[in-house]
Amino acid sequence: PIAGLTADRSILIAQDKPAPLPDKRPEVEAMTKKLLTHASKKGAEDIDAIGVVDQLVQEFEKCGPKDRQLVVKSLSRCFEERRLEKAGEPPNNKLYMACAVALSTMGPESAPELQKWIGHKELKKDVALQQRLILSLGKTKDKDALKALQDLMFHKDNVIVAAAAEALGNYEDLEIEARKKLFESLLKVLMSQKG
Repeated sequence: PIAGLTADRSILIAQDKPAPLPDKRPEVEAMTKKLLTHASKKGAEDIDAIGVVDQLVQEFEKCGPKDRQLVVKSLSRCFEERRLEKAGEPPNNKLYMACAVALSTMGPESAPELQKWIGHKELKKDVALQQRLILSLGKTKDKDALKALQDLMFHKDNVIVAAAAEALGNYEDLEIEARKKLFESLLKVLMSQKG
């Protein structure tokens, strides 16, 4: 009877485990290739690329670890694609903004990629994009991103400082010691602004 009980119990334990997510799916690979093809057209097909970004966001939760990495890397590669800029017009950053927002929902996998583009020499002049990247990094709630966000609190541009402070607001679930350190760094910023 004990052996039968053990066997029944192991069946129950096995049933409690969620099934592993499918990985290396051809449809995910096809979507990422389609995204990069649209993104490489210097802005001419950004609307189509943004549509694929939306599909990838919906698909991300159903992905296994390798597919998740592929999606995050593909979205990050979109920032490498240069856009044609016309004098006197705002930057053509719709695709960049869409990718930044999408990456905010893909943490913690997306946190290193977001950090790579914050302050990047090719993108740092686009303050709106930098702000979005910082806010997206905060939404990942990745603990490894805390140091980068705290460092941004001492940036020369007030918009960046405000974005970093707002991003840090996402870390309400930190343990008490980490929250104390975070508060101390915020207090230093406030005191330096007052001075």
